[in-house]
Amino acid sequence: LTLSIFIAMMTFGQKGDNWNYDNRGFIENEGQFVNRDWNSNRTTEFAYIKNPFNIFFSKKGVTYRFDKIIKNPKRKEDKNIRPQRINISELVGVEWVESNSEVEIIKGDPLNHTFTYAMVDEAGATSDISGVKAYDKITYKNVYDNIDIEYKLHPDAGVKYNVTLHPGANPNDIKFKYTGAHTNVKNESVEI
Repeated sequence: LTLSIFIAMMTFGQKGDNWNYDNRGFIENEGQFVNRDWNSNRTTEFAYIKNPFNIFFSKKGVTYRFDKIIKNPKRKEDKNIRPQRINISELVGVEWVESNSEVEIIKGDPLNHTFTYAMVDEAGATSDISGVKAYDKITYKNVYDNIDIEYKLHPDAGVKYNVTLHPGANPNDIKFKYTGAHTNVKNESVEI
């Protein structure tokens, strides 16, 4: 009986062909990533989630988010304060400066698995978003005139990106603006 349970756990735990934590893919946003990049000025189109490392992709750039769970410092004064642990984040934003306004994101091949997210709204009502697809790559077409940026899964490095210059492209058009931010532990706000 023990052997049968072990085999069943191995079989059902795989979640599809070649499942491992590294092939999570670029997950399409169907409402589960609202403000997860701490930037209310952008809409997340896709995300790569490999806790504690996350990448959120918008049409204007990307946000890299590094999370850490810590003990809630407010509990030092009062052990009844909830939650017991809080999430702090370090953020690196990459904005494509003076990019084209009509950037198109092309999905790669869908992966063999989907995701389900449990959601809780501000009123406390719960719902779920099921069947969310993930892809092996996403390509930003024409970020700058005749310049594409492709993000794809890499077996060793997680995610890699390529900048493709098509005929007529000017490499001097490529401008990335980097910003940093972190969450403030005292009031759980974002400080830049």
